Amino acid sequence: MASTYYNINYGAVQFMEGSYPLFQIGVGNRSLSNAGGSSYRATYVYRYC
Repeated sequence: MASTYYNINYGAVQFMEGSYPLFQIGVGNRSLSNAGGSSYRATYVYRYC
């Protein structure tokens, strides 16, 4: 997750648990606090380009 936060330069990344969206990190939304306690629950990552 930290790698996404520091290295994303376009688009967004949605972190999911199964098919349930937990939080999203993107160019316009670089707040790690959005992850809250869900950061360890992500089992799937989807990259929006």
